[in-house]
Amino acid sequence: MFRQATIFRGRNRDTAWFAIMDRDWEELRSCYERWLAPDNFDADGVQRESLSTLTAPLVRRRFASW
Repeated sequence: MFRQATIFRGRNRDTAWFAIMDRDWEELRSCYERWLAPDNFDADGVQRESLSTLTAPLVRRRFASW
């Protein structure tokens, strides 16, 4: 998190950076595809299943090995 990283329209803005390592992408790809699938959204465009729910098992497994 870069706090007060820039000024936009006269206000300080924070910037959050996120990254996916290439070694993690193959496992995460299916989560992102499932999350972005049209049937994951209701008629109002609200997601049925969150990305964090889909990736939680992978994240737990990755951090358990640390």
